[in-house]
Amino acid sequence: MGKGAAIHETGGARMGETPEASVLNPYNQLWDALNLIVTDASAFAGSGIAGTTLTVMGLTLRACRNLVEQYRRDSFSAT
Repeated sequence: MGKGAAIHETGGARMGETPEASVLNPYNQLWDALNLIVTDASAFAGSGIAGTTLTVMGLTLRACRNLVEQYRRDSFSAT
């Protein structure tokens, strides 16, 4: 394996339960602008030796499903 072949850049926009401890809510929405959804590896605090692609795909699916439910309930707020 060549140098840099197993690097997965992560971090920078931590996902969490409160705005005080994180940048994103549990559905990858920015706490301060719920209409901004971040579904790349920046939501991770770090990564191990495995690739992050499948987890990113799962988080994107969950974020999209949550967004659809918010629209269905007519409770989506862009603020």
